[in-house]
Amino acid sequence: MKQFNGMEILNLLVESEGKVAALYTDLSEKITNEKARNLFLKLAGDELNHQKMYEALMADLDQDLTIDLEDEDYDYIDSMIRYNYFRTESLRDKDVKENALLVAEKVERDAVMLVQEVMELFPEVAPKEMKKILKEEKKHLKYVLQSQQDAMVKNLML
Repeated sequence: MKQFNGMEILNLLVESEGKVAALYTDLSEKITNEKARNLFLKLAGDELNHQKMYEALMADLDQDLTIDLEDEDYDYIDSMIRYNYFRTESLRDKDVKENALLVAEKVERDAVMLVQEVMELFPEVAPKEMKKILKEEKKHLKYVLQSQQDAMVKNLML
């Protein structure tokens, strides 16, 4: 058994939401396709709202969300935090622009997984707000996956 403080996940979510909002805003300025630009602008706005929700939630919480976890569970959560996209990779403009939808897919999948972990480990922590954020993150992932599909179909029709 190892002790884990859930504030680590919430801190990561605040950090990630801010960085992904900045990434989406930057991408919206570089992409010429209007539909894609509008998608990234909407996602950026939603991510900033999520960041504010997490910050408010953390301000209302006791700073000690410590629980005991089995070693395997602790190692899994720890790896999600330590190897988060924004903590492990440098973002290169060319690479990000060319792979914008793949980057978006990764960060949205990570967000869904992290929110689900918070909800499972700490069901008493703002369940209504967490459920709303999870629903929005899943919607974001759906938008990104649909955009990938649309882009693939468009490329095949050339």
